[in-house]
Amino acid sequence: MVELKNDEREFSVLVNGVERGMADVFTDDPVWIRRLNKRFKAYKIVGGSYFYRVKTSNIIRTSFLSRGTEHLDGSEDE
Repeated sequence: MVELKNDEREFSVLVNGVERGMADVFTDDPVWIRRLNKRFKAYKIVGGSYFYRVKTSNIIRTSFLSRGTEHLDGSEDE
């Protein structure tokens, strides 16, 4: 396996419009893998790439989810 340089490593979080309460997390960065493995279990590992599925609330602060009266889950303030 070819060792990647730090500027080639990735960490990404995907939240789609259908299931906003869950996020797909991908990383091939050993630092992030160690951090994530402390709290979550990877559902797939391919080579040095780790894939996690976590609740959005575990990775994004609630205050960030609100913008005006609209929330990430599509609901609105009354």
